[in-house]
Amino acid sequence: MSGAGKTVCVTGAAGYVASWLVKFLLQRGYTVKASLRNLNDPTKTDHLLALDGAKERLHIFKANLLEEGSFDAAVDGCEGVFHTASPFLPSATDPQVVNSWVLGSLVEFRQPWTELDMHVGSKLRGEAYKIFSSILRMILIDNMTSLTEYDIVLSSFLACIRRASSSMIMSEVPLFQTEFIDPALNGTLNVLKSCAKASSVKRVILTSSIAAVALNGRPLTPEVVVDETWSTDPDFCKDLKLWYVVSKTLAEAAAWKFVKEKGIDMVALNPGMVIGPLLQPTLNTSAAEILNLIGAQTYPNLSYGWVNVKDVAYAHIQAFETPAASGRYLLNESVAHFAEVTEILRKLYPDFQLPEKCVDDNPLMPKYQVSKEKAISLGIDFICLEESIKETVESLKEKKLLNVPTSV
Repeated sequence: MSGAGKTVCVTGAAGYVASWLVKFLLQRGYTVKASLRNLNDPTKTDHLLALDGAKERLHIFKANLLEEGSFDAAVDGCEGVFHTASPFLPSATDPQVVNSWVLGSLVEFRQPWTELDMHVGSKLRGEAYKIFSSILRMILIDNMTSLTEYDIVLSSFLACIRRASSSMIMSEVPLFQTEFIDPALNGTLNVLKSCAKASSVKRVILTSSIAAVALNGRPLTPEVVVDETWSTDPDFCKDLKLWYVVSKTLAEAAAWKFVKEKGIDMVALNPGMVIGPLLQPTLNTSAAEILNLIGAQTYPNLSYGWVNVKDVAYAHIQAFETPAASGRYLLNESVAHFAEVTEILRKLYPDFQLPEKCVDDNPLMPKYQVSKEKAISLGIDFICLEESIKETVESLKEKKLLNVPTSV
């Protein structure tokens, strides 16, 4: 076991990628100091405590991204720090993503849309109605069979709007500055400040995203190859209100600046859309991209880079254990449009009710290429997209997060 006798820290340890990382680290013999924001939430702790080796070598610490010094105890004595903690919210205007923030779960319509549309139209007006209408056209509400239950969802949305004080989508000063950008940026710096205090730390592994790499205004077309030299333009993304992208870009840039000033050895990993089996009991946003297709009428007009969560977790360990590892590593098995993902689902699960058409009549967003060269040099042998999709669906069923609608 290559990690025997070594102690490492994993921030945000209950997350999708982080849970697999903790699992693999324990398997390799590491002692893991795991940080969580809430130690009293069993959905955050139980699956970690159940891992092999957890009883002997897993220690859980409370830490908050926005509290400077909060990670000091977790980082102290660690040779490696894996900073995975960060909010995940791709876009303030993406209905599927807003759904995850407002409701925290997926819902499935059982009523004809026309009836629901008339019902909500009687209660909302103007821009709020447009937003809610677009959300409900794209999400699934589990076991919702009546307008009374629909009102519960409506109330959740209205509470969200009140909380946002009309800033969530309709203002130039979005709630996402405080909800997502600040935790990502300041949280990363707070973790790194704790690392700078700990003489034991030999390397930091930062979980970033392809979001911090690929969006700079250059067209993403089939002949384009995105590699580690690319960088996202935060101003370009602010204009598009892509707040998650802005948060990841600013956080990574601030991290590189800080570690250069302090002489800290850091490696950044930049995965695409992460799918595959879940260890945590709750639905995460990226796995929801697959779940949202099942029972839907349409698929999004989007092309993403996709990668298996196990490959991402393994890459973290390789980035720590490989002395020559440096800089950034893009992690993407392949780039695929949702039309292709839907067809893979149809092949694997012919009885599923799956969309037959795109959400709009525009030309399908082109695919692009993502370089694998550096990831392969790290020893990553990517799991294929089809297997990743299958693992995702089987895991969703096992976790009872998927009630399968079948075609008639």
